[in-house]
Amino acid sequence: HRQTDRTTHRQTDRTTHRGKRWGAPHRVKGRLRWSMQRRTAEQGIDMPKLLVIEDGREYLDFALALLQPDFEIMHAQSGPAAREVLATQTVDALLFDLRFDRSPADALLGDVEGTAQALFAGDVPRAVRYLQDLQGVLILADLRSLGHQQPAVFVHDFTARRLRNLRSLYGVVHAVPRFDADAIRRCLSQNMVLALGGGWRRRVP
Repeated sequence: HRQTDRTTHRQTDRTTHRGKRWGAPHRVKGRLRWSMQRRTAEQGIDMPKLLVIEDGREYLDFALALLQPDFEIMHAQSGPAAREVLATQTVDALLFDLRFDRSPADALLGDVEGTAQALFAGDVPRAVRYLQDLQGVLILADLRSLGHQQPAVFVHDFTARRLRNLRSLYGVVHAVPRFDADAIRRCLSQNMVLALGGGWRRRVP
């Protein structure tokens, strides 16, 4: 009977958002986390800031629903918008969409005309789709070139080889195959430490 209750509870905790499966909300050490939040607020210590970079709002909604207890959530819908946030705010981690299918050509990072000529025999629509499909990585590359070295997490099922290549180029990069709050926390915990009563700080390499 207890096993049945636990199974039902797990199933109830999972929800669907725009056709994508969300992981169960983080429940481990929940009392400790709320205690941490209370102490952080009382001591005037800022919560870590997570910048969500995507072309829509799906990842933002996910982060607000399942990560906001642990992070202050910020949002940018293009490369230039992400640059602007990082130029004016202290951000501790980045959460990326890979594909920016809804972004128009003039909002994309990358040379559309040059890409069309170099790779697609002048076919501009194909070049736009190509840059849309890689836009998350192009934004990360741009931010790294500006000196922003925050841990980055992609919600995408990269192959192991592709992930190794991204890390060799852009430093601390993680990937999770679906919206899973626990998995994102585990990725970031490899590079950040939550000190009791002291807020988040980056782990010293």
